[in-house]
Amino acid sequence: MMQKILIDKDLSSNEKIVLMYLIENMVNSKIDIPFKSLGEELGLAVPTVVKIIKSLTDKNLVIKKQNYYNGIVIANTYTVNLNRYA
Repeated sequence: MMQKILIDKDLSSNEKIVLMYLIENMVNSKIDIPFKSLGEELGLAVPTVVKIIKSLTDKNLVIKKQNYYNGIVIANTYTVNLNRYA
């Protein structure tokens, strides 16, 4: 699967990195991680991470769910749509 992601010409290098990170760190097909933590792990700025996640969501490769506590977003849960690379 990772090889298919690496050769996917529809994804930028950063999109591939983020997508593979999410896949490798999923637990029960999901991963909870704030934009800031994801950026720190991958050496990317938060605005870059936001842009990449939006792009991956628009491409239907990632489903994002925001988790709230007292009305404030505390983290995001991501599910990766693996059908494209099956």
